[in-house]
Amino acid sequence: MTASAPFRFDVIKTYPRRGPLQQYRAAAATAFVCMRCRQAKTAKLVATSGDDRRGLLCNGCYGYLLSVWELRAGVQPDAQRDDDLLHLLESAVTAAQVEQGRAVLLAREARAASLSAEAQTLLSTAEAVHAGLVPWQATDLDWSVAALPLCKAVEVEIGRLIAQPLREMARGVDLGPDAARGELKAMVKYCRSTGDTHMMLGPFIGFLKGVTATESANGPLAATVRGMSRAWPHADWLFNPDGLVAALDQLRVRYRNPAAHTEILDQTAFEGCSSLVGGPDGLLWRLLLSTQPR
Repeated sequence: MTASAPFRFDVIKTYPRRGPLQQYRAAAATAFVCMRCRQAKTAKLVATSGDDRRGLLCNGCYGYLLSVWELRAGVQPDAQRDDDLLHLLESAVTAAQVEQGRAVLLAREARAASLSAEAQTLLSTAEAVHAGLVPWQATDLDWSVAALPLCKAVEVEIGRLIAQPLREMARGVDLGPDAARGELKAMVKYCRSTGDTHMMLGPFIGFLKGVTATESANGPLAATVRGMSRAWPHADWLFNPDGLVAALDQLRVRYRNPAAHTEILDQTAFEGCSSLVGGPDGLLWRLLLSTQPR
């Protein structure tokens, strides 16, 4: 955290701190350039992020970042928090910026054309946010929430390529023996569902570890997974402990959980997440290859 420095104006009121955000009222309207939106402002209300008084936030950007922080610090279920944060992030970029992000993504990585439309949009949103933040002195809160669509794109593709096909193959299979196993019960519930339910990253990792563990490897879910994967000649990476499980654990611990909660991710962390998800040997491309049928 950057050390504080004196303001160039008199502060007559300091408001209660909200996470890393601090708002102040100046004695007189002061001119500054907002560190986030880069707009010239003249106002009495100013704010800082991370105790860095060298850069000021305007009231609009303070309000946006405060909404981000309050959602991340809230007690709602992870799925609802993710959706709310993504909606808030989408409001911060225009449709044209997302489409430009999509063009950049597809030009840089031809394999992205094989992803679902939803995953492409999530990656394009992250691309648009990245393009908007790089030229300026962005706040760490921006980078935290910008990592979320990258993680969400992985969840979407895991659902499309593995969880949904598994649910179809498990129709009519007695999954009762697996229902009591802690690491498998979320997938059993998912397979028994009929609606448009979503498999979160954490429960999926537990399932994948469960079907490769000795105590669960002979259950009906494990047998169904093996039957499904016989059509995938490159499926070994999915079930290797150093493969998909290790990559997803890294994504969850280093990026997804901090981005959705109250830890701060800076630009370097965001770029690490981007490389893990969509770099040359990224998680998404390994996932596509490993589930490609004969």
